[in-house]
Amino acid sequence: MKFYEFVPQSIYLSTGDPWLIKIDIWEVNGVWLGDVDRVEGWDENAVATYPGSEFMDLDFQMAHHPIFSSGLRTFFEERHLPVQFLPIRLQREDGTSEVKGYSVAQILEAVECLDQERTVVRDGKWKKRRNGNYDLPYLNDLWLQAAAVRDHQLFRIDGCSMMLVIREDLKCEIEASGFTGCCFQEMNVSE
Repeated sequence: MKFYEFVPQSIYLSTGDPWLIKIDIWEVNGVWLGDVDRVEGWDENAVATYPGSEFMDLDFQMAHHPIFSSGLRTFFEERHLPVQFLPIRLQREDGTSEVKGYSVAQILEAVECLDQERTVVRDGKWKKRRNGNYDLPYLNDLWLQAAAVRDHQLFRIDGCSMMLVIREDLKCEIEASGFTGCCFQEMNVSE
């Protein structure tokens, strides 16, 4: 079975700047967005902004956290995947033109799956930093252990929480459903 990093499509404004949604919320009641803990007390009036004057209507967008459309949210909810959806008010940087139906996706599962024989850590030391991540200099050259990830369709990597990983069968379903903004980069998996 293959696994992929689930990443947003790279889109640029006519100025050459990247299209990137801004959300200035990093933690809520002691839980960091991007952790794998459920967020309690989320403000459903939280605002995120998009650049420029035209909204890019994509199902999967990236701020510092993954952002899903209502359609992609429904797709994940129907499959009972480990995601908590945190609704946001998405609007232009000037506060106009609100777009409804988007949510921050808080992924609720992390899997300890890095192959420590093949993945490189700085100084060869498998010690997590204060943020809970290993010092991994080559994110494009991570190796996952097949036995550890086999039963998981969607997860973050324990020790590399910025990575969102998806199994091939779910990737194919997303592609067949026609969701926009979704890109997948195949990951290394050792047997």
